[in-house]
Amino acid sequence: MSTLAALYQRELSSGDSVIIDFGSHYVGYLHFLCQSAGSPPDAPAHLQLTFGETLSEVCEPFSDYQGWLSSSWLQQQDLWLDVLPAEIDLPRRYCFRYLKVEVKAVSRKFRLQFTQIEVNAVTSASGACPAATTSDPQLRTIDNVAVLTLQNCMQEVFEDGPKRDRRLWLGDLRLQALVNDVTFARHDLVRRCLYLFAGILARTAWYRPTCSCSRMSLRTIPFFLIIHCFLSTSSTTICKARRIWPRPASCAHGASSGRTGADPLRRLRRCAR
Repeated sequence: MSTLAALYQRELSSGDSVIIDFGSHYVGYLHFLCQSAGSPPDAPAHLQLTFGETLSEVCEPFSDYQGWLSSSWLQQQDLWLDVLPAEIDLPRRYCFRYLKVEVKAVSRKFRLQFTQIEVNAVTSASGACPAATTSDPQLRTIDNVAVLTLQNCMQEVFEDGPKRDRRLWLGDLRLQALVNDVTFARHDLVRRCLYLFAGILARTAWYRPTCSCSRMSLRTIPFFLIIHCFLSTSSTTICKARRIWPRPASCAHGASSGRTGADPLRRLRRCAR
């Protein structure tokens, strides 16, 4: 185990590894700076980063994993740094407290040194929530952990878990909304989740959905039909639409550029590229 200050003083060679404790649980994106030490680098640096909520997650090799959940959920990333010094921003969002850094390979002529590591934490929770009213220290600790858990689950929607699945579930939403009411009071986020469920409800002939994904693809669902059903029954359409899509210009980002034709012949292929 190492602190960031101690890590910045080390020069790492092939086979070296270090585990960093960030002191709390975070959901966000890792940013770091590193450079070569010794001779100028004559080969790329190969790193492996492993993220874990508990210490055991970063101490056990993922190669032994035999669970029924997809191994793609395991929080591990390999990097090849072709140019040093390097400034790296990982594109994937991670959920962790511990970070294991392994130097898989560097040239014998140089070593790797980190000069900065930080996590850009993300959440929809804004402002401080009221402190627990109990004087029992154990209950206060439980309350702090519960509030932090809710805070980390508050992203674009109330996620059932920020590490795996990351979906909005109807049963979880009720519990999260009740706690949100007495903590962060982000009622706009609750409304947004209800709008998403309302849109799915209209599309499925009033069958109540159990879960929803916050990132809807135009290629996989009749997206515009949902919007039409929702807006046609709303008296404040512009206001509500802005709550769902803060960036309206990007709501159709990623739509297929293929053309669709309408013809009564059923055997006609309607997608023309």
